[in-house]
Amino acid sequence: MIAFIRPAAPCNMPAMRMTCFGLFAAVVTLQACGGPAPQTRAPATAAAPAQPPRGPGLLAGMGNHHHAIATSSAEAQQYFDQGFDLVFGFNHEEAARSFQRASELDPKAAMPYWGIAWALGPNYNLDVDDDRGKQAHDAMARALALSTNGPENERGYIEAMAIRFPSEAKPDRAALARKYADAMRDLSRRYPDDLDAATLYAESLMNLRAWKLWTLDGKPADQTENRCSRAIRITWARIITTFTRSRRRRIPDARSRAPCGCRRWRRRQVTSRTCPRTSMRASATRLPRREPTKRAPGRIASI
Repeated sequence: MIAFIRPAAPCNMPAMRMTCFGLFAAVVTLQACGGPAPQTRAPATAAAPAQPPRGPGLLAGMGNHHHAIATSSAEAQQYFDQGFDLVFGFNHEEAARSFQRASELDPKAAMPYWGIAWALGPNYNLDVDDDRGKQAHDAMARALALSTNGPENERGYIEAMAIRFPSEAKPDRAALARKYADAMRDLSRRYPDDLDAATLYAESLMNLRAWKLWTLDGKPADQTENRCSRAIRITWARIITTFTRSRRRRIPDARSRAPCGCRRWRRRQVTSRTCPRTSMRASATRLPRREPTKRAPGRIASI
């Protein structure tokens, strides 16, 4: 209970009332709250976990090029094919990331490491420096270790690429480029149906004198005509050979028709099977060769 004392002397009553009312409100507030209000803190929010860096995605519109490799991951194969397309498009940095992603999806596959070294290595627009050469050497060491029991054609690719990146600190890059071109020549001859091997062989020939194939007066530099013509001839010969063989698989030979005249009959089938459309045996499939009619003097040859 609060008592107010009446002043003995006269005073200003409105001011006294205001002062007493303020004192009374302060005392009542302290008694009701029991002391100063506690300070409240906002609840601490947990820090968001760091997101791992995302790898490159599969890009749309990159074509349908396919180079089959020994892998157990279909997605790794897709990233490897994308890296191939990106190297052909001169986007070597993004190609290295695609090959790296393929190696992460299938760590036991050897060819993605080959692709990393290929993307980091010298190309027609840029030669390799010591730092990138060291990274390519490490990738090729991994590829060589994984390709021990791999397919023979993959070992050929990897062994040829390993020539480019020795363990030496300051290797002779020009001599290594010539050795690599010779290795790709042997690989393309060993697998004549592999257009990628022929393409890489042609590329190795062009890279021997990158941006120095012609002189300032428009004349071909040393061995330019031979290398350019050889690269073009190799590439087109492989393309024409592959196209011709694919056409032969679809178009039957007219001289090896079945007796029923079915044009769908193929030469390798007529000796052991019957015609699927007429069920006629193909024992005598070869049509007799017609001898040319000799023209008698003074007479018109009969047809």
